[in-house]
Amino acid sequence: MERQRLVWDDVPVFLAVARSGSLSGAASALSIGLATVSRRVERLEASLGRPLFLRHHTGYRLTEEGMALIERAEELEAAARAFESGLPEEPKVSGTVRLATAENLATALILPALPRLRRAHPQLTLEIATDIATVNLHRRDADIALRMVKPERRHVSVQRVGTLGYGLCGAQSYMDGRTGGHEIDLEGDELIAWAEGYGHLPAAQWIERALRGRAPAVVTTSLAAQVTGCASGLGLAVLPHLLAQPHELVCLDADLGIDQPIWLVTQTDLVSSRRVQAVASFLREVVSEHRGALSVAGTSWSDVEGTAVRMAKVRSLPALSLHALRVRFIRHRAIALVGPTKRIRHRSYASDLAEMPALASWAMIRKSSNVAPSRAWIDMPC
Repeated sequence: MERQRLVWDDVPVFLAVARSGSLSGAASALSIGLATVSRRVERLEASLGRPLFLRHHTGYRLTEEGMALIERAEELEAAARAFESGLPEEPKVSGTVRLATAENLATALILPALPRLRRAHPQLTLEIATDIATVNLHRRDADIALRMVKPERRHVSVQRVGTLGYGLCGAQSYMDGRTGGHEIDLEGDELIAWAEGYGHLPAAQWIERALRGRAPAVVTTSLAAQVTGCASGLGLAVLPHLLAQPHELVCLDADLGIDQPIWLVTQTDLVSSRRVQAVASFLREVVSEHRGALSVAGTSWSDVEGTAVRMAKVRSLPALSLHALRVRFIRHRAIALVGPTKRIRHRSYASDLAEMPALASWAMIRKSSNVAPSRAWIDMPC
C-alpha cells in the first residue's frame, strides 16, 4: 500500500469508528458525512501502510495493527484536549460605548432592540445621547454615531447603513373631514410646523414651502409633539414612516423628496475596539431588520388610487375613471369601489394589484354584501 503523509485529523475518525463499530456511528458522533468518514479511514490506512479495520457486513472490526494503535491514538486525543484547554478564554466585551443618535432612531429603533445586545454582552454599557446638536465626535463626545448627516471631517469611519423615509401624514379623523378628499392640494389644509430654530430640518423646510405664508395649525420643537399633534387630528405633518406607521396615520404623499441616508460613523482609532465593534454590528443588524419600516410608507392614498386607475386603463375600461372610482381609508384598510358599469374579473385584477410593491400584501377582492352586484371591493391592509 502506497504511503501518504499522515493527516492528524484522521485520528479522531479512527477512534470514532473503532468505538462505534460502524461508519454511520462514527459519522453521527462526529457530525460529518458517511463518505467523509470512509475517505478519512482509507487515507489513514494508506498513510500508515497497513489495514486498520476488517470490513464485515455487520460492521468494522479492528485488525491487530489497529488494536495496537488504539492506546496511542487515545493519547493523542488526550493531548489535543489538554492543548485546547490550555488556551486563555477570549476576553469578554465590557466597558462603556457612547452612542450619539437622533431621538426618533433611539426611541423607535435602538432601545426596543437593546435587550438583545445586553444578552450578548451583559458587561457592556451603552450610553445614548440624543441631543446630536451638542454632540461632536471630533471632541470625543461620542465613540460612535448613527445619524442622518454625513460628517465632512476626517479621522472618522463612515458607512451608509439605510434610509430614513418621510411622508405627508394625517390622522384618519382629519382625513375624513378634509374638503378636498384625498387630493394632494394643501391650500385648505391645517399644517403642523416646526419652530424657527429648527428651520434647517428638511421636514420643516417642506412644511414652510407648503404653507406659502399661511399660519400653521401648531408649531412644535420636537418630533414627539409633531407625531402626537398629527395623531390627534390637528392637521398634516411631515413625519418619518418609522414613527407614522405605529400610530396608523394615513400617508397622503410618500414621495416628498426629503428622504435621508442613515450613516454609521465611528472614531477611526476605535474601529478595532471590540466593544465598539459589538455596538456597530448591533446597529447594522437593527437598521437592516427594519429597512422596510424605515424607508417605505404603509399603503398610501396615491398608491391605491393611481394603481386602480392605471390597471383600469391597461384593461381598456373607459367607464372606470376618476369619477367612477372611490377609494377611502376605513380604519386601517384602503377600500376601493370600482365603477358600477363595468364588471372586473376578480382573479385577474387581483394579480395586477399584487404586482405593485405597495399593495403586495393585499388580502382579497370580494363582493360586498351591501353594494350592487356589479361593484367590486378591493380590500387590503395598509
